[in-house]
Order: sequence, then C-alpha cells, then structure tokens
Amino acid sequence: MTGADSSVDSDPEMEQIPNEELAVERSSKQPLKTESAGPQQRKHPPNSAGPSATVNQSEPQKNYFHMLNYPPVEEVQRRPFMERFTEYNVKLFHADKFVKVICYGLGTISGAARFLDIGNEEIWKGIHTIGGEVSKTRMVYRTFELSGTVGALMQRKPAGANWKDPRIHKLEKANLWCNLLYVLTEHLAWANSRDPKFVPAPMGSAKWWAFNGLWWWGCCIFRMWADFYKMKELKISEMLLRKALKADPCNKAVFDALMNTLKLKRNVQFSIARYIFFMPNAYHWALEDGLYNRGFACLMGIAEALVGIVATFPEK
Repeated sequence: MTGADSSVDSDPEMEQIPNEELAVERSSKQPLKTESAGPQQRKHPPNSAGPSATVNQSEPQKNYFHMLNYPPVEEVQRRPFMERFTEYNVKLFHADKFVKVICYGLGTISGAARFLDIGNEEIWKGIHTIGGEVSKTRMVYRTFELSGTVGALMQRKPAGANWKDPRIHKLEKANLWCNLLYVLTEHLAWANSRDPKFVPAPMGSAKWWAFNGLWWWGCCIFRMWADFYKMKELKISEMLLRKALKADPCNKAVFDALMNTLKLKRNVQFSIARYIFFMPNAYHWALEDGLYNRGFACLMGIAEALVGIVATFPEK
C-alpha cells in the first residue's frame, strides 16, 4: 500500500506565521482616542446628534483581552454537509484522504477478522484485495505530487517566508528531498511489481521496497523535527502577543495576530499527530520482512487519514 502524503500538503494558512512584532509595534503607534472639550465639540448641545457624541457614546471599544478568555457564544451558520463535502473533494489532496479511509478501512477490517478467525476466510481475503486495488489507484494520481515538491524546493524559504528560525527551512528542505526520492522510488517499485522485465529493480523487489521505505522514514523524521521548532517559535509568539493584548486590551490588530497564531499552532499540532501515526508504518515498510501484520499497518493508515480530515474539513 502507498504511504505518506506529499510534504507540501499543508494548507496555505499553515505556511504563514503572524508577525507579532509588527502587531505590537502598530499598537504602540496608535493614537489614544480622547474626548475633546474644544470649541468645535461645544457647537453641539449635549443631547444633539453631533459627530463627536455619536462616536463616543454609541461605539464603545471592545475588550479583546476579555473576549480571549470568555469568547462570545455565536450561532455558526453551517452550509449543508454535501455542499462542503463536494467543495472539499475538488482538491486532489483532500479527496485522497477519503480514498485512504476506504482502502485502509477495508484492510483494517479484513486484517482484524482474519487475525481473530471470524467468518469466511475467502470473504476477508477478497475485501483485502479490494482495499489493495483502491490503494493502487493512489499510485497513479500521486505522481502529480512531484510538481508541488519541486516547486517548494525552488523557494529560498520552503517552509514559508515568515518563519524566523533558519533550522525550520533547512529541515523542510531535507523533508522535501526525502519526499521527492520517496515518490520516485515508490513508483519505480510499483512499476517493477507490474512489469519486472520493463522496469527492473536494481537490488531485487523486496529490497527496493525497503529502500523506498527509508526515504519515507526520513521524510517523517525531518517533518516532525521541523514541527518541533515551529511549535517553539509559535509559543514565543503567543506569549508576546498575550502580553501586548493584556497591556492594550482594546487593540484589534494584536487580537487578530494572536488568533492567527493560535490557529497556526492548532494546524501544526494536527501535523504532529498525523506523523505520529505515519512513523510506525514508515519503519515497518523500511524493513524487508516488516514489523507487524498488514491489519495493524492499515489501522495506522486510517487513523492518520481521519486526523487529516478533521484538520482540513471546512466547519462551515
């Protein structure tokens, strides 16, 4: 079965980190709004509808620091599920997650049933075969991942321009190279399994598949390593923005930057969760004889796919 997703699989919002220094700097430069008792304001009687009275009385400033701790309860107007589902699956990367749920789900069911010796062996074997065929379809359309990987490698800062730690970009580049070699060697191994005379395996089919798994293993390690530094940077950003908002509770620019930081932090946490489920299978397929049975490998695969769907499916 096919394994990892492309390392450029994150949404655009995951590639940008809010600039907390800019937000704090802007907040310090904003002039304070004070009520003037000058001649122009005195032209309007206290109960008149003059401009100053309208601004100062009907538009009280929001306390965003209070909203951070006690968010207002708002009714979320969700679109119909099928509308969101259809829009979601237009993107190949998103549709692939549901394909993985199907192929790994069938593999998990058949593997568990055969392990527990439940029902007819031939039925479970057939379900396993169907899951394998669904998995093979991914091998074809995942060829298009290469264009995104190559495009990201050409960027000076492949992880996103606003990440400050240079180690993040170095690790992201290492992740991209591993992903590129993983996809290439995987497709060669797959082609060899279909026509070994036309596409010979340099070191034998089993060893070639294991060699392919090593690149995926490296891809997972470098991504999780980069995510560690991303979380470290985001925690510092969050701390600075919270302090700035506490000092100036009515500053919307700081509040928005903090909300973006928290959203990005959530996305990185989902990325870490996905690669935690990827890691056992990466090691499993890097060994010629494997580490555990196919059913457990499928269980790890479906768990990763479900985490990916939760992370990316539109809420409304």
